[in-house]
Amino acid sequence: MPGVNKSDVSVAINEEARTLRVAACACSVREEDQTGAGGVTWHITERASGSGSRVLRIPNDVDIASIGPASVVDGVLQIRLPKQSQQAPAQQQKGGRFIDVQ
Repeated sequence: MPGVNKSDVSVAINEEARTLRVAACACSVREEDQTGAGGVTWHITERASGSGSRVLRIPNDVDIASIGPASVVDGVLQIRLPKQSQQAPAQQQKGGRFIDVQ
C-alpha cells in the first residue's frame, strides 16, 4: 500500500463470518507557483484521492481471538494470524472488532 499513511488504514475482523476487512484511503495534494512571460504569476493546485478495500476469509485453523495489532512499514501491511493450538478447542465468538494498526 505505497503512499498510504498508517492512520488511513483500517483493519476489521468479523468473527461470526470469519472474515478480515482491510480498507485504505490515500490522498495527495501538489501545489506549484509559476511565473510566465511578462511577469504573470499563477498558482496550480492538483488533488488526487482514492480508496479501496479487500475482504479476506480467515482459515478455520486460525485463533481469531489472538489476532493482534497490524503494522504498516514502508507501504507493507503485516497482520499475524496465529494458528490454534492442538489442545485448545475452537472458540466461537459472535460480532466483530477492529484491530490496531501500528
